[in-house]
Amino acid sequence: PGSLPIRQKLLQRGVGQLDQLAKESGGNPKLLDELAQGYYQLGEMPDSSLAEIEGNRRKGIALYQSLLEKEPDNLNYRILLAQGWLRLSDSQKIMGNLNNALEYARLSNSILETAVLKKPENFDY
Repeated sequence: PGSLPIRQKLLQRGVGQLDQLAKESGGNPKLLDELAQGYYQLGEMPDSSLAEIEGNRRKGIALYQSLLEKEPDNLNYRILLAQGWLRLSDSQKIMGNLNNALEYARLSNSILETAVLKKPENFDY
């Protein structure tokens, strides 16, 4: 009891640190991948508002989109980007934005379909 403000402050500090590292990353793909995963993880933390959850998910998505621009054949980035859009779809459902939820789910599906078409040997059916 009473620890909610402290947890929220820690979450805000974590987001601030990720934001700062992203600015200083110099485009390092390994670091950007880890930062995107960090944003995704912060988007799963309890005690976050839906706006904070969505903001963190969008930051992770943006990083994976930029990584895929540089490495379009990276299957891992593609799958993680699709997961980000699916998570964003989930938060949109919770907020009652069903049209956005459906759009993001379809986008996630499209990203995965592209991955399967590019390298079908990497998937079990």
